[in-house]
Amino acid sequence: MTAPHPGAFLAAALYQFVELPDCAALRGPLQSVCEAQGVKGTLLLAPEGINGTIAGPPQGVRAVLAHLRTDPRLAHLDHKESWSDRAPFLRMKVRVKKEIVTLGVPGVNPVRVVGTYVKPAEWNALISQPDVLLVDTRNDYEVDIGSFAGAVNPQIKTFADLPDWLAEQERQGALTTPDGQRKKVAMFCTGGIRCEKSTAYLKMQGYDEVYHLQGGILKYLEEVPAERSLWHGGCFVFDERVSVGHGLVVGEHSLCRSCRHPLGPGERSSPQFVPGVSCPHCAQRNSAERKQHLMERQHQVELAAQRQQTHVGARPAPKAEVELPLLADPVGRLVALAQATPDAVPLLALIGMPGSGKSTLARLWCAEVNRRLACPEDQPAMVVLGMDGFHWPKAALQKMPNPSLALTRRGAPWTFDAKSLAAALQLLKGHARELSWPAFDHGRGDPQPATVQLPPSVRVVLVEGLYLLHNGDGWACRKLFDEAWYVDVPTDVARSRTIARHMQVNRNTQTQAEQRWRGNDRINATTVRKTRPRAAFRVLNPDTP
Repeated sequence: MTAPHPGAFLAAALYQFVELPDCAALRGPLQSVCEAQGVKGTLLLAPEGINGTIAGPPQGVRAVLAHLRTDPRLAHLDHKESWSDRAPFLRMKVRVKKEIVTLGVPGVNPVRVVGTYVKPAEWNALISQPDVLLVDTRNDYEVDIGSFAGAVNPQIKTFADLPDWLAEQERQGALTTPDGQRKKVAMFCTGGIRCEKSTAYLKMQGYDEVYHLQGGILKYLEEVPAERSLWHGGCFVFDERVSVGHGLVVGEHSLCRSCRHPLGPGERSSPQFVPGVSCPHCAQRNSAERKQHLMERQHQVELAAQRQQTHVGARPAPKAEVELPLLADPVGRLVALAQATPDAVPLLALIGMPGSGKSTLARLWCAEVNRRLACPEDQPAMVVLGMDGFHWPKAALQKMPNPSLALTRRGAPWTFDAKSLAAALQLLKGHARELSWPAFDHGRGDPQPATVQLPPSVRVVLVEGLYLLHNGDGWACRKLFDEAWYVDVPTDVARSRTIARHMQVNRNTQTQAEQRWRGNDRINATTVRKTRPRAAFRVLNPDTP
C-alpha cells in the first residue's frame, strides 16, 4: 500500500452480504453522514447487503465506516484502503437497489451458502492444481488489462451474463472431468463480491468444491509480493486511478473518454487513438457527428488545462445562495396577520439549525404579540407549537433495526413521526379549534401527547422546528404552511450554543458535547441549511454576535 501523505485522499472499498430488509430506511442517514464528512463515492444498499467505494479526508472516511459499524449487522464490515493524490470521486450517491451486485437469479443468497474462502497467501497453491478450473468473473474490458495466469475469460459484458455462460460450459462438458465428476472451480473478481455471489450460485446448482479469493484481486495485490505473484498486468478499478498493480500502486492505464475502455501505453500509441475522441476499441463505431462533438469537448478540455482549470469531471460552479428578503419586524407582521384574518388561522413555520435560537425567539414574539393585542392570558391571539412532541418515543426507537444508532442520532429527521405531524398540521390548516398538541418532556426524555390545548381565540399559529421544510425521510408538510421564516445565524455561533446547551442541560463534559455536535448536530444542521431557499423570509437573532 502506498504511504499516505498530507492532503492525500483515502479510498475505502467495502461490501458485505447481510440481510438488510430495512435498507431503504438506512439511505437517508448514511447520505447525510457522508456529506457532513466531505466523503464522496457510491454506496449501494439492498436487502442482501451493502457494496461500494468511498473516498475523502481520512478522518471523514473513517467516520463513515464507524457510522456503518454502529449497526450490529455491519459491526464486522471489512474494507480495503488505498490512497490517491486527487479526489477519485466527484459526488456522493447512496442508492437502494434490488441487488448490490446484479446477477439476476432469484434465490442466490451468499449469507446462507457460499463457496470456500481462500486467503491470498494460499491462492497460488490452489490455482496451480491441474484439476482446478480458474474463472475470472469480471467484465471483458477488465480482463483485457490483467488476470491470473491460466484463468478462463468468459467474455461477459455484465455480471448478469455469467449464469448463461456457466450453463453453456456445463452443456459443453467444460465443468466436468473425463470420468463425469464436476470439476473444482475457483473464481475471483476485483474485491470479492462477484465471486462470492457466483460461488453461491454454483453451490445452489449442486457444485461441491467451489472456491473464491477472499478479498479479491485487490487484497492479493496488497499482500502477495510481486516476485511470488501469479497475477499478470493491471487490475481495473472504478475510479480515476483506472488501474492498480502490486502494492496497490496506481497503474499505467488511462480511460478512453469516448468509450471508457482502459488503455495501456500500446493502445495510446495506436493511430486510432485520438485523445478525448477515439481509441482502437471505438474508432470504427463512432459516427462523424459524435467525433465532431468529442473533438469540440476535447478542445474545451485543453483550453481549461491552459487556464489551469478542470473541465472533464469538474463539478458545476456552486449556485449563489438565494438571498432571502430580510423580515425586519417579525412581531409587527405577526400582529398584522392576527388582525387581518379573524376567520382563518395563518400557519407559519420557523426553521433554523440547532442552536439558532428559534425556540427562544418564537416564545418572545408570541408574548409580545399577545401583549400588543391586549389578550387575556387564557385567550391568546397567537400560540407557538414545537416540533419536538413528534419525536418517536424511546420505545419505538429501540424497536428500529439499529436501536443504538437511533438513540444516538435522536433529533435526526428519521427519528420523528413526520406522518403524524403532517396530519396534525392538516387539522390546523382546516381551521380546527380547541385542538390538542403533543409536547416533549425533557425530564422523561419522551413526547407527551395532548399536552398543549389551542383555545378558540387563536388567530395565528407559529410552528418552530428543524425539518418543517425538509423533503426526505418521510417529511411532507412544507406545503401546509402559509409562510416560512428561516433564522439566519453563522454555523460557528450555532455550534457554540449547541455545545453549551449540551453541557448545561445534559451535564456533558466539553469533550462529550463536542462529540455530540460532530456526530449528530452538525449533520442535522447541514440538512436544515439545505431547506433555507424554501423559506419566504430570513430573520435575525438579535443575540447573535
